[in-house]
This record gives sequence, structure tokens and C-alpha cells, in this order.
Amino acid sequence: MLQTALTIEIVCVWRYTMMSVSDRGLRDERVGFEFQEQANDERRHTRMVAERIEQLGGTPNFRPHGLMSPLAVEHVSSLDFDDMIAENLAAERSVVEYYNDLINHFRMSDPLTTAMLETILQDEEDHATDMQDLLTS
Repeated sequence: MLQTALTIEIVCVWRYTMMSVSDRGLRDERVGFEFQEQANDERRHTRMVAERIEQLGGTPNFRPHGLMSPLAVEHVSSLDFDDMIAENLAAERSVVEYYNDLINHFRMSDPLTTAMLETILQDEEDHATDMQDLLTS
């Protein structure tokens, strides 16, 4: 379960970095900064989840072929910036739902993992709000 979370976070780093260096991200400093900030959040989440997997005796999988997950939306393919934002919003909403499920799973058995997931969840909810704000601005 945490490996899927790790995969999601890695793909999010790719997605937000790509958007920060997109034509719009480079032209509009505010947009580029927003996506770079989100990519940095996702990098932090990647490290948090990978460290927790190690602490629990597992081995985090960073191999590219291990990056398959239904929730890890692959590269945003649309050329229209608003479509890319809408795809990111949908992805963030799916991620929020996944983290809520993980929190419910770990709540009674692993308070450390639950606390970590709650921290990540807050950031993901903020990212969804940011995507919604970009769509309406």
C-alpha cells in the first residue's frame, strides 16, 4: 500500500516539474513558481513514504517498471494548459481519496504511518485547491 503511495508521489513530481517548465509555466512566473512549489512538496512526500517503507522493513521501489499504478496518472498529454490543470485536479482528488483510505487502514494499527499520511493528505488537499483556483482565475 505504501509502495503505491510512493509511486503516486514520484509521478506527481514528474507532472508538476513538467508543468513548471511548460511554456505557460516559463512565461507566467506565478504559475511556474506554483508548480515548482508543488513538485517540491511531492519530492518531500516521496522521501517521507520511502523512509517509512524502510522503517517498516521494506524496500522502496524506485525502478521505472515499478511505477505502474492506477492512481499514478501518467504524463499529462494535453497541450491545452487548462486541460492539464483539470487533469491535475482530477488526479489530486483521486490521491486525496487514496490517502483517506490509507489513513483509515492504518489508523488503529500504526499511528506513525497515520500521522505521516495525514501530513501528506493536507498538502494534497491544498494542491487540489490550488488547481481549482488556477482553473477559475
